[in-house]
Amino acid sequence: MPEQEEPTTAGPPGLAGAVGRVVDRVAERRWGKVETAAGGGAGGVDWVRVGAEMDAEMHAGTDSEGAEFLLLPMHLDLIVRCEELVGGGYGFWCPLWTSRGPSRLGVGGAAHRGPDGGWRCVVHRVGAADDDAGFGPGAGE
Repeated sequence: MPEQEEPTTAGPPGLAGAVGRVVDRVAERRWGKVETAAGGGAGGVDWVRVGAEMDAEMHAGTDSEGAEFLLLPMHLDLIVRCEELVGGGYGFWCPLWTSRGPSRLGVGGAAHRGPDGGWRCVVHRVGAADDDAGFGPGAGE
């Protein structure tokens, strides 16, 4: 069985920025704007559950307890993890950001180039990275 390659943060030009816009809308809890920012959709994400998980992260015993969710910092290419998908496009995973650094919660999905050459992101999952043993929970689904 061939060894699986580790995901890289080095995605193609513009992908980290496209993912960052989506993640920032989640951090702001602007659920209706996530699909617009993604340009591809939100794949049936349960925003009530996401909001509850974000509340729990802020108020329970996690590493970012008491931290606010913020817009992502600069240098997204060091934060967004990308993996080329077999059928084309890229899977992605990006943590939400807090006043104490990266959250255990993040956004996973897939991105493909649209007809205009821009990135179209489809969000498959928003949740804790450790809820799934695979790269970028739900990224390649």
